[in-house]
Amino acid sequence: MEKKFCACSIPLKDIRPNSKLPGDIYLCVLGKFIKFKMKGDQIPLERYEQFFKQKMQYFFIDINDLKKFESWVKKQNNNEKDDLLQRTDGGFEDLISLHLDAKDEFLKFLTAEITNEGIENLLNRTRDFITEFKKDEHNASKILTKIISYNEGIGNHSLNVANLSVYLAHSMGYTTQTALERLYIGALLHDYGKVVIDINSINPIKLPQKYIKELRRHPDVGRISLLMESGISTESIQIIHQHHERFDGKGFPKGLKGNQIYELTKIVSIANYFDNVVSKGVGELKVKQVNALNQLNKDDGILFDPKVLNKCLNYLKPVVTEAS
Repeated sequence: MEKKFCACSIPLKDIRPNSKLPGDIYLCVLGKFIKFKMKGDQIPLERYEQFFKQKMQYFFIDINDLKKFESWVKKQNNNEKDDLLQRTDGGFEDLISLHLDAKDEFLKFLTAEITNEGIENLLNRTRDFITEFKKDEHNASKILTKIISYNEGIGNHSLNVANLSVYLAHSMGYTTQTALERLYIGALLHDYGKVVIDINSINPIKLPQKYIKELRRHPDVGRISLLMESGISTESIQIIHQHHERFDGKGFPKGLKGNQIYELTKIVSIANYFDNVVSKGVGELKVKQVNALNQLNKDDGILFDPKVLNKCLNYLKPVVTEAS
């Protein structure tokens, strides 16, 4: 007799893209379980992120495979934490744990509808992370530059920009708990509008005008989506809304220029640019980082406030790693 399939759910955020699966996984389509990937298969990052943008919260597995999947998830999480601890010479374990908690909560937030509870959970993770950071601000700033992961994906990019923004802002003298919390949450959610629009579903080669139009909409969409529920500060919303404005006034969505742009947004925009250039670059990490610094150095008041940029460049130089 054929064994009856009995399904149980596993959160999408717990499944790692580009990793061999320990068992079959299924999608639930119109009440039926459809096998999506077999044991040993991998989910490509692009497909995985499409599920996030479709607000899909769960995959399904055979209940007999549950312990196998739980063990696999735990091992993946431990490996990620061990890697970060090794990168930081075993220091600041509590800060690294809270960084991973924030990442976990952020991925959960991406797959759910916006609610006050979801925002509050994300804000609490942010608050815990910044509180731990402030226990030893000087050394913790150095740690933030080491836990940045230049792997592709919206989760890594968003955490990178948030951590790098806190490092830069703190180095520049923004040291209050409130300012760093608002900066972190604004940087973390700066691309939320892209998730709502699902811009990656538009082919920029076949539909260039539509792609550009939707790309220019994402700061407005992020702002409006997150304004609909209370809890996120005005300052964080400003960062989300303004992160593509330019110092010369030719940015979007409002064409703000110079001092019309919120000071903390200027820092997030530089962190965002740096991370994008490094993540999309070719070659050794150090080469990509140096290239990003060189591109920023040539800006000359076009994209970024020269005074803010000069300070950020000084603090970005130590971020450049030694080539392995």
